[in-house]
Amino acid sequence: LLDKKMRVLNLLNEQGKLDSLESLRKKVGLGPNLINYHIYGTEKNPGLKELGLVDIARQDGKVKISLTTMGKLLLKDKNDK
Repeated sequence: LLDKKMRVLNLLNEQGKLDSLESLRKKVGLGPNLINYHIYGTEKNPGLKELGLVDIARQDGKVKISLTTMGKLLLKDKNDK
C-alpha cells in the first residue's frame, strides 16, 4: 500500500472510529480529493474501502470511518516486521 494509505490506516488504528471524512482529512493532512481517492479509490485503483481495510457507515447523516479486522491484521503484520 502507498504511504498515504498507510497513514490513514495508522491514524484510524490510533484514534478508533472517526466521525467524518473531514476529520480524517485534517488529521492525516490530505486535501478532500486525495482523502476520497485513498478511501474510495477509482475504477483502476481500489481504495481502502474496496480493499476491505476500512468500514464506512452512515449514522445520523454523518459518515463513521473505522478499521476492519483485516485492516487491523494488516497493520499488525506490518508492525511485526
